[in-house]
Amino acid sequence: MLRSLLIFILLPLSLQAQIKIDHAGDFWEIKVQDALDKIKSIDSTYYNLIVQSCDNISFWNGNFSTNSGGGINQRGTIIIARKDILLDNIDNLCAVLVHESVHLQILIAGRNFSEARGEFICYSVELEYLRKVPNVKSYLIQHAESQIAKNRALLGN
Repeated sequence: MLRSLLIFILLPLSLQAQIKIDHAGDFWEIKVQDALDKIKSIDSTYYNLIVQSCDNISFWNGNFSTNSGGGINQRGTIIIARKDILLDNIDNLCAVLVHESVHLQILIAGRNFSEARGEFICYSVELEYLRKVPNVKSYLIQHAESQIAKNRALLGN
């Protein structure tokens, strides 16, 4: 079902130009490029999701990764939190990129979901991706599962 939702959201969009990755920290842009390459090698559907929803990847000192911009038929920016980079876990970076690209894709499609519904969808797609990653750390799976359960409860499902 989630794969169908993902395909439905992506269907009207075409691939765009390469993503610009801002320079920051000690080679943070290289870590992000490595994460993008890993996503592409695991399942190009998720890589295409990122390319179709994001034209820039940036960084900030906030407590969590987020996104900015984006709107109906307009790509946005994925903003990676410093703490996510400093974890030095490529699979966590991959999860962040997939998760935030789903948020942007929802905006591009013109959908207006509650925060709980949006997070439920994003964590569900993130979990679907993480389950394809060989030797992924169990805490990443557990985090996605707990966030899905939390948001499902908020939705009353």
